[in-house]
Amino acid sequence: MFPAANVFRVDWESEFKRLRPFLEGKGGVVQINFTSEDAAPSKFNHILKEDFRAPGNGSCLSLRIDDAWSTTYTVDDQINAFARKLGEGGVVVDFPKVAPYDGNVLSQNSASGDLTISVAGLTIVNGFDQSPYAQGKRIEAVCDGVRRFVNDGGHFMVVVNDMTQGEQARFWKQFWYAGLERAGGQSLLLIYFVGPKCGNRPHADAPPPSLRLTLPTAIEGDEVRENCVYDDILGLFEEAGYMREEVGVAADGIISSHGHSVLAVQEGLAKLFWRLQARSDRGEA
Repeated sequence: MFPAANVFRVDWESEFKRLRPFLEGKGGVVQINFTSEDAAPSKFNHILKEDFRAPGNGSCLSLRIDDAWSTTYTVDDQINAFARKLGEGGVVVDFPKVAPYDGNVLSQNSASGDLTISVAGLTIVNGFDQSPYAQGKRIEAVCDGVRRFVNDGGHFMVVVNDMTQGEQARFWKQFWYAGLERAGGQSLLLIYFVGPKCGNRPHADAPPPSLRLTLPTAIEGDEVRENCVYDDILGLFEEAGYMREEVGVAADGIISSHGHSVLAVQEGLAKLFWRLQARSDRGEA
C-alpha cells in the first residue's frame, strides 16, 4: 500500500532536526521564512502538526491562524477557534456572561399629524456584546483556558500562517501581547510564517524568535539535500514493498525532473504513487 500524499515526507531533515526540541515540548518562538509556494509551506505546516502531536509528547493541542480561513478570519473567529481547541483538551472556556436585552424601543408612539422620530448611535446586541471591552474580556477568558491547560501539563502550539502586515499586527496586539504570551509560559510554542503575503518581512510587533529557519525552494545544487531526498524516496518505496534496487531509477528521475522546486518534488512523488497504486489495484481486480 502506497502512502497518501498528506502522509509521506521528503526533504527538510535538517530543519526538523533543529525543530525537534520545540516539537517535543520546549516552548518558545520560531520564525519560518519562505519566498514562494515552491518551498511547499503547506506540506511543511502539516508535518509540523504531525510531529507536535506524535505519541510520547503527552497532552498536546495545536491551532493554526490564517486570515484566509473563515474559521480564523476575524478576532471573534479566532476566539471561538481557541475555545473549540481547548475543549478538545478538556478545558471549558468560561466566557463572561452577557444579559440579553429585554425592553421596548420607539414603541407606543402616536400623533394626530406628521410624526418624525430620529435615532442616532443606537446599538442593541441581544446576548452577545461586541464592544472592544467585551471582546477583550473574551480574549482574557481564552488566555485563562490556555493557562489552565498548560498548568495541567499540556503543551500548546500556535501556528500563524503567512498573513498581511495588517492581520499580523491585529494578532500580535489583540492576542499575543494581550495575554497569550504570558498564559502559555514555557509550554507554549509559537511558530509564525513569513512569506509573500506579508512582503517577506515580519511585522514590527512580531516577537523575536528563539529559532529562525528558511525553507528551501529547490533541492537541485545542494548535494546533501539531494542525497537526503533520494534516501527518503527509497524509504517510501520500501514501505510500499519495493526493493531499493528496483526504484533507484524512479528516485533519480523525480529529483532530476522536479529538483527545481520542493513543491514539484512532493507533487511528482504523489502522482507517481497514485499511478502505481492504480496499477496495483487493477492487477488485483
